[in-house]
Amino acid sequence: MSKSTGNFLTLRQALDKFSADGMRLTLADAGDTIEDANFVEKMADAGILRLYTFHEWIKEILEAKDSLRTGDASSFNDRVFDSEINRAIRMTEANYENMMYREALKTGFYELQAARDKYREVCTKGMHRDLVFRFIEVQTLLLSPICPHLCDHIWRKIDKSGSIVDASWPVIGKEDEVLLQASAYLENITHDMRLRIKNLIAQQAKKHKGGSPPPKPNHGVIYVASSFPAWQHTTLTIMKNLYNANNGSFPDNREIMTALKDKPEVKKYMKKLMSFVQFVRGSVEKDGLSAMDTTLPFDEKQVLLDNQQYLEKSLGLSRVEIKSSSEADAKIQEDSAPGKPITVFTTQEGLTNGIANDVDKTPLAADTTPLVTPVCRYVNVQLVGTKPACGAKGQIATILLENPKGEFILTQHQLVDQVKSVFGLRDRKLALCSSSACDEVLSGEVLHLHGKTIYACIKI
Repeated sequence: MSKSTGNFLTLRQALDKFSADGMRLTLADAGDTIEDANFVEKMADAGILRLYTFHEWIKEILEAKDSLRTGDASSFNDRVFDSEINRAIRMTEANYENMMYREALKTGFYELQAARDKYREVCTKGMHRDLVFRFIEVQTLLLSPICPHLCDHIWRKIDKSGSIVDASWPVIGKEDEVLLQASAYLENITHDMRLRIKNLIAQQAKKHKGGSPPPKPNHGVIYVASSFPAWQHTTLTIMKNLYNANNGSFPDNREIMTALKDKPEVKKYMKKLMSFVQFVRGSVEKDGLSAMDTTLPFDEKQVLLDNQQYLEKSLGLSRVEIKSSSEADAKIQEDSAPGKPITVFTTQEGLTNGIANDVDKTPLAADTTPLVTPVCRYVNVQLVGTKPACGAKGQIATILLENPKGEFILTQHQLVDQVKSVFGLRDRKLALCSSSACDEVLSGEVLHLHGKTIYACIKI
């Protein structure tokens, strides 16, 4: 934002447009340390949508609290969510003490919101009431130094006494690192399996080009290994010893190969050895020394069994089975390793809810979590046929059509000005269109555009 280019806002204009808390959020996110702060209107738009989505979600939770799960809160995902809340408290407190406000916003709002979203997704039987309300309380307290007005409003809404500015900082509970590692493992392999299914469908579609589309996989078997193959176990052990002996770094590959070539369990796999060594080096660089561990700190098979219904739901499969790699053929036993299961996807006829159609079984429990609806009306704008000015980020932006109070609704002319400002194109003539072909220019009121994507192109 620069006065010389004309894309600046006075304090009053900024408050009217983004509200006090919206401005504080964006300024906190503008940068830490001695770097120049970078106030971006697109970030302000996105931030204020986050705040009001959070506010609306709390309203819906309060209305639907009686439908939330109660009783024992000791399931795998309940304990993971509790640990993630505790980690957020610890990290955010440290960031505030070091005056790293952008990092505090990251750990105390963005990442904690992502943890809530993940918890909502993985809970096939619904979220636990006590954990949800603990999350709301902690989230409100962690965000209150940056957004005090909204947080004080929420504090009173959840029947807390007094003002939030007088409230104590949340107490840090137990943070189970092993449990968090298991959760990250589940998230990573679920993502990998989704990609595998997507690629499998694409490959089958190519083979059936011109004909009827092939059936999608509806059954998966995940083979889990309890240990590495002997040659990989030996390689990892020797590489770890060499790494420690070399003061925390690997020697060159020639020295590693020399140390390995005379090992009897490795000789048979010399053709695969170099690629495996390179893989381990890359994994250590990315994940640290834990990449050379020969066992996992958690029970991999039990984690998958605890989340079997979630895997079926997330992967769109009627049935997912978790088996030991010892039950599979020799190739799967050779290729699988701890933390790297092998999954086989198939299409089975007559399979509904994981079993044959003639067998009665109750369908999986539906997710009854309330939907989240943003308050502010907005429009997504994509720049077509030209590039944004230097300093503007990306060719897609979100523009608020009104301020958080539902006031100051933009006119068509003001919307065009906002788009020019976001993309740094104030000196250009822009047209807003309903399609990427830019053949139909929009006109009239703008509120009917809420939630849609429109296209901005240069007028000739």
